Amino acid sequence: MPANKIHNHSHDHGVKKRKTSKSNLKKLPTTVLCGFLGSGKTTLLNNILNNTEGIRVAIIVNDMSEISIDAAMVKNGQAMLKRTEEKLVELANGCICCTLRGDLVKEVSKLARNNKFDYLLIESTGMAEPLPIAQAFAVEDDQGKTLHEVAKIDTMVTVVDAYNFYNQLNSIETIQEEVRIGKEKRMEEVPIAQLFIDQIEFANVIIINKVDLVKPEQLESVEKLVKRLNPHAEIIKTTKSNVELEKVLNTEKFNFEEAQNSDKWIEELSKVHNSEIDEYGFSSFIYKKRKPFNPQKLFELLKTPIFKEVVRAKGYVWTATNMYVCGMLNVVGDICTLEAHNIWWASVRKSKWGENKKEIQMVEESVKSIWDPVYGDRRIELVFIGTTMNKEEIIQKLDECLISDEEFALGDWKWKEIFTDPFDEWEAMVKNHPMKANFKEKDGEWEDDDSGSEVDEENEDKNN
Repeated sequence: MPANKIHNHSHDHGVKKRKTSKSNLKKLPTTVLCGFLGSGKTTLLNNILNNTEGIRVAIIVNDMSEISIDAAMVKNGQAMLKRTEEKLVELANGCICCTLRGDLVKEVSKLARNNKFDYLLIESTGMAEPLPIAQAFAVEDDQGKTLHEVAKIDTMVTVVDAYNFYNQLNSIETIQEEVRIGKEKRMEEVPIAQLFIDQIEFANVIIINKVDLVKPEQLESVEKLVKRLNPHAEIIKTTKSNVELEKVLNTEKFNFEEAQNSDKWIEELSKVHNSEIDEYGFSSFIYKKRKPFNPQKLFELLKTPIFKEVVRAKGYVWTATNMYVCGMLNVVGDICTLEAHNIWWASVRKSKWGENKKEIQMVEESVKSIWDPVYGDRRIELVFIGTTMNKEEIIQKLDECLISDEEFALGDWKWKEIFTDPFDEWEAMVKNHPMKANFKEKDGEWEDDDSGSEVDEENEDKNN
């Protein structure tokens, strides 16, 4: 990938100037621009720079050659676009969402602490995941402080190309990406379609660009699906990425916790799980079960074209051979993946759900509505969005993968003995998980929780 560079640009338009006193430093507001190559992301950046006035803007981009400030403005001294001392350079093999994230933290910290700029724009690479970029703002810098203390993500913008929307959604191409399995790192093939969806789902402002190149019915179809994928984002339709600056700068609307919370995505879509097929062919439903899948049967099902009409599916998976790991099913177009997602709360001693009583109560409240007296938060909960999906067939095939009532009655310690587990990599998460010491398993049995096994137990460990 091209080297990253930082530029500065003096302009002003609706953006407040930061206070100059270092003792009373205002956080540097930041807008992150995401979008695939050709979506109009760089055009949007140019539009922002050409329409702000009198404020100091710092820009982190991947390739200066795509920036073209109006020549007359530069000639008249109204704009200065140049490389500065604060830059990400000579790092051609990586992007700011992975290998260069440490450099991003360092450089954003410099920009914020130098107090020379009123606003920061970050243009990510086309293949960048937005979540790691946002997470960088919680990473400690060289001074042991987090970016969150000196800078904040104000707006997360994703630009999508209305004309190529479905081509990108249905792409079967992949890219190499570093992933973590427990404490281990390795390179894996990541579907481009998955990155495309990630960028849409994580944004709080989505710009549907190139609307002049598509017919009204296609535009409505794209907008409808985008709303399904991200019901909370503001959607703006544009030609040549022309957008009012107050829609992308100083919105103060981005919420990191909400954006990264998969539960919110599933919760919102589950409200319409019985929706009828709309005029664009989209329908959705939710599949919920309180007993686990036979992992081998599920593994075999996922190799079939059962989800061929599914545009998007996502949700929690419980397999009979692993009482610790919550699996996450992801279906995007023709790509289907099932990976270890996190640890079920039910597998951790309740007194260790947080560092203090308040944190424990917050977790307790969040799982209360889905808690089972025996198996806790373990469950199957899958949301499907698609065109002309055969809902009944999908439900039938998933039901056939569930363990039988007789097998369920045997109990979870027998399940590991009678079922084959093709998802053996999930054990790495269990083995390397930082909360492993607090798991409730002991000598082949589930321990009684030191603070009560049920979520509504009030006799908390008083030391918390």
